[in-house]
Amino acid sequence: MKDKTPLGVQAKDFMDNGQLVPDSLIINVINERLKEKDCVEKGWLLDGFPRTRLQAEALGKTGQVPDTVLLLDVNEDILVERVTGRRTDPDTGTIYHMKFKVCNVMSLCPILVSCSYLSTSKHANPARPQLGTHR
Repeated sequence: MKDKTPLGVQAKDFMDNGQLVPDSLIINVINERLKEKDCVEKGWLLDGFPRTRLQAEALGKTGQVPDTVLLLDVNEDILVERVTGRRTDPDTGTIYHMKFKVCNVMSLCPILVSCSYLSTSKHANPARPQLGTHR
């Protein structure tokens, strides 16, 4: 996205609107990135991908097969707590958490903002519906 590639711009539109990026688009983004010289020569590490069976199968079809896979099996309530407690300093980009990394600067605390996809969601607890898509 930072390079403003056509695929990155499409993905950013979904994220800016509080939506998950569709599998077909994220698969194309990942496949294109893994073809780049640094990934071919040095290898790669994917964090949070694949999230679905479709994504895993699509990755395999490209010939991109990881040497090792690590699965973190975490209770859903813990995931929701971690995601919904995140706050970001809009000026510096520093990430805080309401429980795990509390902001101690009193003048800064009121201006921290939650993740954009959480604040724009129509759901009362937007993290829960999104978790269901990753099972």
